[in-house]
Amino acid sequence: MDEHSTLELADELRVNRVVDRLEELLNEYLGLQQKITGGGDRAFYSPTLDFISLPPEHAFRGPPEWAATALHELGHWTAIQPG
Repeated sequence: MDEHSTLELADELRVNRVVDRLEELLNEYLGLQQKITGGGDRAFYSPTLDFISLPPEHAFRGPPEWAATALHELGHWTAIQPG
């Protein structure tokens, strides 16, 4: 394995750890396991039903795009003011 391949692998492992940690934070620490659903072909937040829908991870170019989308939708969720 050459130096370039080794660096790419190290970067990929770091990204995967960040995405794993983000999923852990969303599910365990923020209690969002019931608010995030997987499936479909688009990401959105439903204020009426109070849930975030995300396509499956394999539908994204890679883990960073999934994480960015999850955080974007989380931003919509946090902006909702209780009635």
